Amino acid sequence: MHGTELTHQIAQLLLQIGLVLIVARIAGMGARRLGLPALIGEVMTGVILGPYALGSIALPGFAHGFVPLETGALPVSIELYAFAAIGAVVHIFLVGLETDIRSLARLKAIAVRPAIGGILLSGLVGVLFPVVLLGYRFGDPVILFFAGVSISTSMGVQARILSDYHKLDTPEGRVVMESSLLQDGLAITVLAVTMAALSSGPVPDPAGLVAGAVPIFVQALLVWILGFAFVIGFAPRIAAGLKRIGAPAAVAATPALALALLFSGLFELAGVASIIGAYGVGAALSRTDVVDIVQERMKPVAGFFVPLLYAIMGMFIDISVLVSPRVLLVGLLFALVSGLAKLAGSALPAVRVGFNRLGALRIGLGTIARGEVALIMGVVGVASGLIDADLFKIIAVMTISSVLIGSPLFAASIKKNESGRVSSDTDVKPTVIRLDVPNEEIADLVRGSLLRSFTSDGFIVHRLDLDRPVYRVRRDTVTYSLVIDGCTIELSGDSRDEGVLRTALYETLVHVSDRVSRMTRLTVPEDVRRGAAEAHGRDSIRISDYLSPSQVALPLEVDDREQAIRKLAALLPQWAVSDMSLLIDDVIHRERQTGTGMEHGLAIPHAKTDGVTEMVCAVGVVPGGLDFEAVDQQPSDIIVLLASPRHSKGPHLQFLAALVQRLRQEEARAAILSARTPEEVVEVFRSADSTNQGTRPFRARRNQ
Repeated sequence: MHGTELTHQIAQLLLQIGLVLIVARIAGMGARRLGLPALIGEVMTGVILGPYALGSIALPGFAHGFVPLETGALPVSIELYAFAAIGAVVHIFLVGLETDIRSLARLKAIAVRPAIGGILLSGLVGVLFPVVLLGYRFGDPVILFFAGVSISTSMGVQARILSDYHKLDTPEGRVVMESSLLQDGLAITVLAVTMAALSSGPVPDPAGLVAGAVPIFVQALLVWILGFAFVIGFAPRIAAGLKRIGAPAAVAATPALALALLFSGLFELAGVASIIGAYGVGAALSRTDVVDIVQERMKPVAGFFVPLLYAIMGMFIDISVLVSPRVLLVGLLFALVSGLAKLAGSALPAVRVGFNRLGALRIGLGTIARGEVALIMGVVGVASGLIDADLFKIIAVMTISSVLIGSPLFAASIKKNESGRVSSDTDVKPTVIRLDVPNEEIADLVRGSLLRSFTSDGFIVHRLDLDRPVYRVRRDTVTYSLVIDGCTIELSGDSRDEGVLRTALYETLVHVSDRVSRMTRLTVPEDVRRGAAEAHGRDSIRISDYLSPSQVALPLEVDDREQAIRKLAALLPQWAVSDMSLLIDDVIHRERQTGTGMEHGLAIPHAKTDGVTEMVCAVGVVPGGLDFEAVDQQPSDIIVLLASPRHSKGPHLQFLAALVQRLRQEEARAAILSARTPEEVVEVFRSADSTNQGTRPFRARRNQ
């Protein structure tokens, strides 16, 4: 009986995780399409599927619901919460990796003053809010917790908005990002202090809080400082050790994550929140040369745990309580008051350090949205018993509403191209260099060469976790940004560094040009080409599914290859052709690189192109044949034109291989050459498909 119950619990946990991940992913993508952070959709997934909503409905095999409401401090099972706890460690570890400690240590007054202003006013609101509105005493550790939540920001939301409008390297963008690092770091520190004070329990006055909490706080603080110093001091040796384990790209992330988990556990045992240990390890490794490798390899891990983390956070929220005045109004009021404090506290000092009203407004609005740090602090507070479920719901309402309100306002403020700095002859302005290259392959070459060039000059390079490639390049107080958007390369930085940026770009282009010219001298070995023409194997493509009589030219009367390509292109289904000129140019360009003649009279001119929206083909029979530089040096009389979308994941290569296999059969070739109507040619391919017994993974759209 015990074994059966255990099996049922494991099965239930697996089903919970699987369903939550799928729905959270879909909801996250939906939120992004609406211009909102993915965490909004992921949190709402947990609210809907959680124990306070659909999760408690009885189902066959689950008498108490798919996600039953648990008794005790946690509304979900300890097993499910464990995944959230690991997700919190993973996420904060990644936040630490994004933190450039040396850059923080050298922050200028231009970023420090708005950060301190925002910290002081929002922290004051966090202290007064639970006292004035919720009736807590000044001696209660809850007020420290509210102060930390009020101080926190959302770097993920800010980075996405700034990147979308190409404003990461504006003066306002740099101040928002750098001051946010300072504020989130302090918020996590406040959580550590709160956890230390928690052990002393509520006391009647601030003096009592200090007297009761100091010994425990000092102990926890020593653990924190010594542990953090240990990791910082040995970070270079840790990085070297990680690289010695094996190929860095393959294994560096695993021991790095293991180290974060180890320190998280030790900090938790010492009375300090586990995420403090994760943040310390991440911040320490951020100053090493393995940080890029660790970040890249951690993305799949984060892709699993982070949506799960936010969804499980949502399960802590009771919808019925959420809409009650005590929770909804209090949470909205907290968001409004703390948001105004952030706005005023950051904007007013920004005016004193050279920003005009618009620039100061942008900086203030950029700090309003809270996000991942606030929610994680809330879950840690509930799990530790520091706050109850109702207080967590207030934190959740504050976080979500601050994102819904703050994000659009921040985006609207930075849309304008007006300068946010007070104009002066000595004012430092950003410079932006844009370069359009022929295709995305060249853009990738330029990106890689530029990043290697900066790295060799001692810069620290890391990629922000965005949908498109956005890189921050830093050394000391110098910061550049590199953005790749399709075939456009954008390099930006301080106008005083324009010479460096243009020189770096020039030298990179010279290097890439040399590489490309060397690649054009690369010849395709004849045995490789012949192997493609003679290859055998299984395939699941039915060529006849892509072919109709209107796509067959019988006969195809042309004088050369280019004429054949143009006439066959005209036969392609018009619903699939978006740009005929581009399609023809791409196929001809591919043909000029290396002839597409195979063996036995078959030629397959083809290309991946933006000129079509779906994979399409056309067939022509040329009496006497044409020279397509065939493998067997014979003229090609059966010409099959194939075009696929450039970014399609369709079976382009499988189709090419299937064509070679079908027309290797002498009977099939003879039947096509002797066919009198296009219908007969289509029937030959249909018969050949049946002979190969191909399955149908999907069926192409037919001519309408």
